[in-house]
Amino acid sequence: MHVSVRVHVRVCVSLSPDGQWDLSNYHLMDLGRPHHSIRCMAMVHDKVWCGYKNKIHVIQPKSMQIEKSFDAHPRRESQVRQLAWIGDGVWVSIRLDSTLRLYHALTHQHLQDVDIEPYVSKMLGRKNLS
Repeated sequence: MHVSVRVHVRVCVSLSPDGQWDLSNYHLMDLGRPHHSIRCMAMVHDKVWCGYKNKIHVIQPKSMQIEKSFDAHPRRESQVRQLAWIGDGVWVSIRLDSTLRLYHALTHQHLQDVDIEPYVSKMLGRKNLS
């Protein structure tokens, strides 16, 4: 018997005044089709960045509104896998892509691409990457 379980992170809950999770007062946000899930989230300044398919959604948590949505990769079948906020930049990794993308944390402007494949190959050796 094979059981497949997927969790779709579309429900946002908050802390109650006593510091406990308030599961009775939640907000449901629709970021896309339900058979795809949010792969990563990061708190960036006072916003929540969510990686969903090839897009990044920037959410204002107090109003529960999507402030900005933009493509992190031109291929629709790509998936945002990791988000890392450092200073005024947010680094984004895409599944099966050796390029890291840097976005400005406030303006959401794409700033830079860095292909890390040569560095990974040098450290691990090409035979270990196959």
